[in-house]
Amino acid sequence: MTKPIIPLLTMQEVHRLFDANILSKPELNFGKIFADHAPFLLLEVVGNNKESIVFRAEYNALVLCVSGTCDKEVGMHSFKMKPKSIHWVKAGQLQSFNNQTEDVHCFILCFYTHIWKDFPVVVSTMEQLLNLEYDQVPNFNLDDHTFDQIFELYQKIDREQRQKASFYTAMSGLFILEILYLIKRSSLQAFTKDKEKKTSAQQDKWLAFKRLVEEHFQTHKSVKEYANQLNISPKYLNEIVNRETGSSPMKHIQQRILAEARYLLAYTDLSVKEIAYLLQFESSAYFGKFFRARTGSSPSVFRQERK
Repeated sequence: MTKPIIPLLTMQEVHRLFDANILSKPELNFGKIFADHAPFLLLEVVGNNKESIVFRAEYNALVLCVSGTCDKEVGMHSFKMKPKSIHWVKAGQLQSFNNQTEDVHCFILCFYTHIWKDFPVVVSTMEQLLNLEYDQVPNFNLDDHTFDQIFELYQKIDREQRQKASFYTAMSGLFILEILYLIKRSSLQAFTKDKEKKTSAQQDKWLAFKRLVEEHFQTHKSVKEYANQLNISPKYLNEIVNRETGSSPMKHIQQRILAEARYLLAYTDLSVKEIAYLLQFESSAYFGKFFRARTGSSPSVFRQERK
């Protein structure tokens, strides 16, 4: 399996990514919080940050959308974040925010599992709650009642974060657990309905292809390599992916490689040559040609524009 090459960002580093769009910053000693590896952080984010954000974080996150839309990618899944929806991102998953509208208003709840360190049984429960079917998109449109319930819990966590009364970490952990239960209830209802629709063999192949791309995008660059693993012809794989997405399997492969490249250029100090090597391009020149054809700029210019 391909090992992730995008470094995991801390809460402090992700806080900096969204800093310009954070609506209200609680009066917290962020230096102490980040130094102590705080178990949770709630950010209220508004507006369009004018550029794509791609990152992989070392913590879990629950993103509650109040208004506006944006295109999201989490792992192998792509979806549109909409009002009264919530999505979660597991620690280590690649995620991106793209094409945000000006009226975006969302709450990003970041948390580590050690928030439940005093309640060992809760950790295993949490892991079960976060365990979706692999092909299930981790985004859920909420009915009014469920949205109001979850929004109220976010407000409670915000108060705990600001007031820091006794046991505020434990209380916040219990609120997060309640949110996860509400999401799981919603996800089970949605997934049951989806499962009632018979999944075709072609859909199974499409999902298997997405899993393989996520695992092997560094080493497998051709459609033929994935088709061989799926025991089908490249032509048939092209038909399947085109039917499911309207685009080719090669485009899907290249988009995954491009996402990794954009992040490495924007958020690491690796040279263009080192990035080309990590992504297993034949040369830095070939990598540059690949990148320029899909972004309109060279890797060096892209990096400079984001400094």
